[in-house]
Amino acid sequence: VLLIIRAQNSLGTAALASGDHNAAASYLEQALNLASAHPQQPELEKVLGNLGALAFKLGRNADAHDFWIKASETAEEKDLSAAPYYCDLARLYLAEGRKEEFSAMVDKAMAATNESEAFSRADALNLAGREAMGDNDLAKAEELLREALELDQKTENTTGLAQDTEALGLLMVKLERYGEAAVFMDRSFYLWLAVGRDDAADRLLKSMRTLSATHNHPQKIAPYLQARRNPASFRLAKQCP
Repeated sequence: VLLIIRAQNSLGTAALASGDHNAAASYLEQALNLASAHPQQPELEKVLGNLGALAFKLGRNADAHDFWIKASETAEEKDLSAAPYYCDLARLYLAEGRKEEFSAMVDKAMAATNESEAFSRADALNLAGREAMGDNDLAKAEELLREALELDQKTENTTGLAQDTEALGLLMVKLERYGEAAVFMDRSFYLWLAVGRDDAADRLLKSMRTLSATHNHPQKIAPYLQARRNPASFRLAKQCP
């Protein structure tokens, strides 16, 4: 049964990453039913976490919140790390502008991670850096985001690198270090494309256009537009850090 649950969860994760939301829902619901029925509830927290990610992607924030709360509670009951789900909840609160809840959840995620949990630690550091940037504590933000970047580089976490370089690009704009901003935004754009997050690549393209127009920083947009028009073949050809 455990192998079937893991297989269904993996298939659901892959379908979610490829944008096939119906298939993702089908696989993850099957995994949820099997895990919930088993006395030891194997992998249940991971399945709930992925269902939360699917709901968040579909704009069903209330459902995402419930899934991630259940995932964190299940992990805690099993004496496992709930840090990944704390990070997910913090991201949801950030998206909804719930500043106090965001700040509290970032603190909770930071307290729940250590150096042995590099993925979650880097995610928590990224969120803490974004919080510091929002509070206009730019020196602290840079320190936290660079620490997150270093961890994600060590683990070769492409998604983590994409979000770290995006945040650092935005921070460099605030610091009026426009050349560094352009470098970070360039990296983030291609990293988001590499992992199939075309929506995030579009967000970076908008930021780069703003950088070019508002801050008079010469930035050639044409290569990004070309990559965006044909992302599938670009992903196959592009070597990402």
